[in-house]
Amino acid sequence: MKTKIFFITLFAFAFLLSACQTVADSSSTNSEGATATANSGENTQDDVQEAAVETQIKKREHNGPIVLHNGLVITATGAEPIPNGAVVVENGLITAVGPEAEIEFPEGAWLIDVEGRAILPGLIDARASGLSNHLDLDEGQIESIGRIVYLDSALQSGVTTLRDAALGRMMAQEIADLRAALEAHGNTVPTLVLTGPFIAHRDGSAMERYPKQNIGVASTEEARETAAHLIEAGVDQIGFVQSITQESHLETRDGLPPILSQVQLEAIVEVAHGQDKWVLGQAVFPEEAEMALAAGVDQLMSWPSRAVPMPDDLIQSLVDDAVPVLSGFNVTPPQEGDVRRFLDAGGTLVFGTYAPNSGPMDSPYREFQVMLIFGMTPMEMIQSATANAARALELDDQIGTLETGKKADIIVVNGDPLQEFRIMREVIYVVKGGDLVVQPAGE
Repeated sequence: MKTKIFFITLFAFAFLLSACQTVADSSSTNSEGATATANSGENTQDDVQEAAVETQIKKREHNGPIVLHNGLVITATGAEPIPNGAVVVENGLITAVGPEAEIEFPEGAWLIDVEGRAILPGLIDARASGLSNHLDLDEGQIESIGRIVYLDSALQSGVTTLRDAALGRMMAQEIADLRAALEAHGNTVPTLVLTGPFIAHRDGSAMERYPKQNIGVASTEEARETAAHLIEAGVDQIGFVQSITQESHLETRDGLPPILSQVQLEAIVEVAHGQDKWVLGQAVFPEEAEMALAAGVDQLMSWPSRAVPMPDDLIQSLVDDAVPVLSGFNVTPPQEGDVRRFLDAGGTLVFGTYAPNSGPMDSPYREFQVMLIFGMTPMEMIQSATANAARALELDDQIGTLETGKKADIIVVNGDPLQEFRIMREVIYVVKGGDLVVQPAGE
């Protein structure tokens, strides 16, 4: 209990500090029901004035359409950004995206002039490690400290969807209760994708270090039964862990505790795929990644080669099998040059922070900073946390890009991140599921 109180206090303190760092322009929203012409935007990205004022989570009641206009629209589809662009939201969905001059605004729309700032898809953190372990329920509701520290701070940082990897030993009723509690908060908390506890070797490092986040198995039959039990409990995806990140600094895994065998991995994948569930594998050594690929894993949940350069044949296998790799560089940094080699070969990188285990939930920008150091371009980083991450969560038909028909998860940042990427830490507005839920304080 003392440990739990300590971490809650620590993250609460971090949240209060971060609240002072988010920025907004208090004059950037027109009054509700305002009228605008198609060419109303005269501001450009160069005109944006940075203003360090606080944002707040506050759902604005508005029954009609919402239009974000006079912005630089970055769709994350691979298309060129749209200057003087607009995004129209109706009934929770995006109904129009494009140059403002070519879009007819719906009658009675709430017009939000973003004054040249960038409009992007909501961010997706594809690895929030053990998050649900910190979300205690009180009479069916998420207790307030946990919500503020973990969910509110993530949303204010532009993260509209989280995948909770290594969920902890929640079973069917607990998972159902958590989903119901999240649903009660509606669009004022991020969407959570749940993987359940990871499957690990009973005598391996993962069980020794993180017994509450993993389930240990000693046989192929146990591996098969555990995967089936997790699916029955209601998880969205299945995960397994081999070595842990604390061992990734070693050049080989010689002398380390045992890991799941090839046959056990294949059994897990067979059960999961038989129930139309994707399988995520944590592999921090190249040989572990090769085992996972041979078993048919759908994505790697950690960078698989920290102490030595990633082998060319492993890169090629990941590309050939179209298996994306989670970043998590603030926890398992790659060798210099490996990220560019992987991306230039056609590899897919997915954004993940390991928060809260790696630090506060309000710091996606820290992972972006490390990505930048390892040679990623601003657009590559944006796509890793939007389109790529949506595909990794099997939600790319709903979120991840700004396209007509997709769910309206949208953020506005205080400038053009393609020119100055630190702008990504300055989230002004967040629209989630069509509701404006984060805005400058006082509005």
